[in-house]
Amino acid sequence: MTDNDFPAFFAQLPIEHRAALLANPRGTCRHTSPAASRPTSTQGSGTTTAPGYGQLDPLEATALTKERARLDQWWERRSEADRAALIEHRGGPMPAELRDAVMDHIPGGVVLGDDLVGPFTVPPMMAAYLEMVAGA
Repeated sequence: MTDNDFPAFFAQLPIEHRAALLANPRGTCRHTSPAASRPTSTQGSGTTTAPGYGQLDPLEATALTKERARLDQWWERRSEADRAALIEHRGGPMPAELRDAVMDHIPGGVVLGDDLVGPFTVPPMMAAYLEMVAGA
């Protein structure tokens, strides 16, 4: 899964909501944008999430669970120093020294045209993951 494979509404959510969904893909999450709101009902239970809250559909939740597992494996391969630096620089440009650590997770490696020597930003899914582990 890449960031482009996930529904567009996910990218519209604030980072803390994306982090919450990564932490619990089958949970409910408050939406701040009507365009991102996806109220759902729990099949067979007769319950519906409150207005302004929503859940991923089961296929999306499964895909996000798999991506979370892949990110967890990537995180476990990081040194304590890399973990601390990744958390410290989340939400902003990453120093070039962290490029190899980040590239270890990105399928297909480097995108042509990337600046391979300067600061860079992490993909949105990884940014949400870093926010999640920072809050844990």
